[in-house]
Amino acid sequence: MTEAGDPDLGEPDESGTENLKTIDKRFLRVVSSAMLVAGAVLTAIVIATFYYTDRTQKLAKDAFLADEISRQVQVLLTILVDAETGQRGYLLTREASYLEPYKDAKARYQSVYKALSAEVGLLPDDSGIPNVGELNIIAEKKFGELDRTLDLAQSGRFDEAMSVLNTDVGQKLMERSRDWVEQFRVRVATFHTARAYAMGRSIEVLILLTISGAIMLLILLSGSLMLVLRHTRELEGARRAVADANTALETFNTELELRVDEKTKDLRRANDEVQRYAYIVSHDLRAPLVNIMGFTGEIETASGVIREYIERHPVDTSDPVGPDLQLAIDEDLPEAIGFIRASMTRMDSLINEILKLSRLGRRQLKPEAIAMGDLVGECILTISHQLSEIGAEIRVEGKLPDVISDRLALQQIFANLLDNALKYLDDSRPGQIVVRGFARGTRAFFEVEDNGRGISPDDRERVFELFRRSGVQNKPGEGIGLAHVRSLVRRLGGDISLDSDGRSGTKFKIEIARRLRPETQEQNG
Repeated sequence: MTEAGDPDLGEPDESGTENLKTIDKRFLRVVSSAMLVAGAVLTAIVIATFYYTDRTQKLAKDAFLADEISRQVQVLLTILVDAETGQRGYLLTREASYLEPYKDAKARYQSVYKALSAEVGLLPDDSGIPNVGELNIIAEKKFGELDRTLDLAQSGRFDEAMSVLNTDVGQKLMERSRDWVEQFRVRVATFHTARAYAMGRSIEVLILLTISGAIMLLILLSGSLMLVLRHTRELEGARRAVADANTALETFNTELELRVDEKTKDLRRANDEVQRYAYIVSHDLRAPLVNIMGFTGEIETASGVIREYIERHPVDTSDPVGPDLQLAIDEDLPEAIGFIRASMTRMDSLINEILKLSRLGRRQLKPEAIAMGDLVGECILTISHQLSEIGAEIRVEGKLPDVISDRLALQQIFANLLDNALKYLDDSRPGQIVVRGFARGTRAFFEVEDNGRGISPDDRERVFELFRRSGVQNKPGEGIGLAHVRSLVRRLGGDISLDSDGRSGTKFKIEIARRLRPETQEQNG
């Protein structure tokens, strides 16, 4: 029997060459189809991931806003209670000092009500949470009753004032306001629960999509591996006389098996981690990202192997799919993989920021005596090297009022505001940042003013929203810092606002309780 590799016979060589060309064409067609399917799967995963991540962010924002509204409506009820307490104390003791809580409560009411009304307006139409106008009507009637009794008392007609006080008008108004607030908070809690459930469903769908995509990718990778091995065996049968080709294929097979073993171990370790944290939402969100990145690496590795093979066996230009395959391997697939990696990195950063905000929001506040001048000085010291580098200056005007509040929360508030002011200074003028403060009654007020590039009037409220930023986005950030600051300030029994003309700088104005009381801590905790 004559050997196919006999150099004296030409036909077997030609037959082997034709057989090799047929094998190459079939292999290229199958691999091209597999790559197209893999690309479609990856695209579907990315689109679905972005959609459900965006949906989860919106649901989290609604739940966060519902919590804020529930706290603020309780603050309104506390203001009414403080006002009534001041009225009764004055009528019973006739000491003018009891009028201070009443005046302070009356002064605070409108600003808190306006902020609450604006927040309720941000809720979706299907929230089921009523407008707070009804509570405002009750409150105005209550303030009217309080003003009437105090006017009578201050004019010397204490008997008439006490007669009005002894009627049940004021009591009924307070009972109506308490009942209304309780019903309102029940609806808010219902809305919050619905949003939390929807978030859970979104996460479940996201995990299901990711697992399904991962399984499909595994199938494609397994099929690709089988095709490569099969093609290798066919090449060995068609070109047994080529020793260097056999050596290259053996090396390739060995390396491929080692990579498969390594990836299998990595996947097993990753699966163990996912099982341990299966009921923790944060890791449920992160696990899909890890899986996608891992399988993207598999695709990248497989494309490298295929690219190496094609470099050794140039594409037949007469084959219609040849040029398309070459373009997919050289340009389309690397570009898609790079886009996926960049997208996953940003998503991971957003999830980390959301988890950080959530953990800090659940922290128990610990009131203690704080020298605000020293606290702000410490915050300035941490950014002193940045000040030196850009030639900026921070001044503290006068003595800052001391408070009894939560130290960590205040450190985070002022560190965020100072860092924000430093980040957005105007390069066309020397940076100037001023911190000042004063106390009025039971409230402490602080201002952080800079001469930076300012914030557009249209964005004054927008910058305090989660994942929102203002102006040119040429600085790093996720749009969470100021939202976190507002949340902390409100937990300390106050609020924050800003003034800016959008050109010559920004002034952040902070108002907090001078003494953080235990009941305020519980309401906001």
